[in-house]
This record gives sequence, C-alpha cells and structure tokens, in this order.
Amino acid sequence: MNEMSQSMRGLLISGCVVAGIAFFFLRKKVHVFQRFVGDYARLHLATKLIEQPRNKEIALRFWQDGKFAIERIPLVWTDDGRENIIRVVRLWLSHMYEEQVLTEKVQLETLALPESGQEAYLSFNRTFLSDQWSTWKKWHFVEGLARTLYYACPAVNTLFFQVNHQIMIDEHLDFSLGWPTGGFEEQ
Repeated sequence: MNEMSQSMRGLLISGCVVAGIAFFFLRKKVHVFQRFVGDYARLHLATKLIEQPRNKEIALRFWQDGKFAIERIPLVWTDDGRENIIRVVRLWLSHMYEEQVLTEKVQLETLALPESGQEAYLSFNRTFLSDQWSTWKKWHFVEGLARTLYYACPAVNTLFFQVNHQIMIDEHLDFSLGWPTGGFEEQ
C-alpha cells in the first residue's frame, strides 16, 4: 500500500508541476499550444481559400463577319495561372470546333511557362490552321486566340505556337518568333 501511495503522490506532484507551468505560461501570455494550433489553423484556412476554384466569365474572341466577335463563357478559375491558361486555350479550341471553324479537333498537348511568366509556349497535337484558308483568315484566327489570352491572362504577353514541340510551320505565317497577345492589329 505504501508503494501505491508513493506512485499516487508522484502522479499528483507531476500533475501539479504541469498545472503550475501551464498557469505560469497563461499568466505571462505565452500560448505555446495556441501558437502551434493557430498557425496550423491559419495555414489550413489560407490553403482552403487559395484552392477554392470560382467561376469566371471568359470573353472568347474570334474573327466573324469581318470583325472580332466576343462570346462570354463561364470557366472554373483557380489561383494557378498555368492551369488557367490551359483551360482558356482548351475552351477556345473547343468553341472553335463547335462553331465549325475547325473541322478537326485540336488539342493543347503542353504549356511551358518560363520563370518570367510573360511568355507561353503552346504545343498542340496538330496545326489549327487549314491549308485552304487565306493568310487573312489564318492571321485573324491566331489573333482571336491571342486576344482571348490577352484579356483573360494579362501576365502573358507573348505566345509561341508549336506542333508536337516543334515550331508551327505554315506557308503564310511565320511562327518562329513570338506572337504578341495584344495582337499585331490595334485593339
């Protein structure tokens, strides 16, 4: 029985010491647990806020009836700029296919963004320009995509077009240099 009372006394003393330390920290406003829990809670909340996708209305621009037309379509938007560019380009290509401007589906295979974030290298599975189109139609088709990105993703100011990770080749247009997102024409 003496052994049991000693262990109870040790437990009681340990409990008092812990309670005393906790009381001391409380009086000195040192909130050890609150700091760790608070930091975790803020980090968790910030992550939730950052990762929350939201709908954003994107103005798709394309050449129609001698002028640039605009079609506004909602798109899920995140804080990941790279993912947003991919979504905008895919939406634009889909829209061009649905409107039967493109006769074959064209897919964006990859997007490369250098550290500056001002240039975008878009690599497609095939060219989106038809050999049957005039230079004028090709030019305005590319301008439509460039202007769509100009307004949707303003950080990017130059586009490089590729097919299967090689410079896009066209008989009429030169894609060896970047294409300004604002286009070559005045807005």
